[in-house]
Amino acid sequence: MTGREWFTAAELADLSLPTLPGTERNIRARATREGWQHRERQGRGGGREFHISSLPSAAKAKLVMASAPASAPAGGPTKAQMSRTDAWRWYDGLPDKKKNTAEWRLSVLNAVLALYQHGVSKDVAVMQAARQHGVSASSIYNWFKLTDGVERADWLPALAP
Repeated sequence: MTGREWFTAAELADLSLPTLPGTERNIRARATREGWQHRERQGRGGGREFHISSLPSAAKAKLVMASAPASAPAGGPTKAQMSRTDAWRWYDGLPDKKKNTAEWRLSVLNAVLALYQHGVSKDVAVMQAARQHGVSASSIYNWFKLTDGVERADWLPALAP
């Protein structure tokens, strides 16, 4: 997956990962509430580090894509290709139910984009797609956030639950 497997609440908050709270305190509270796997941090200050496997799927996918090595060996894949490869490898290992959910979310976003390309404002397009697919507009906006900074061809892993 990534070179690192353990992250502090502060590191997770700084990364602004999708589906995670934006503050260190709220991440710690959620981790406690959901029983995330953790270990005591070594060194000055102590605290806890949380294992990547405990994170929600969308946050994990974004973390995998953001944590690719900064440089690859000569002739090897680039950073973008490495993160894409890791994301798709992770996606390929998901159960069919989660893949189907990601595909459905992608179809909803494609419907919004099709309306938008035909001159409908984004807000109206989101509302129409929400009504048509029986989902809330806020969910659609959240799915768009999951795809921020991700090439459109790689949206499927980013949208997996």
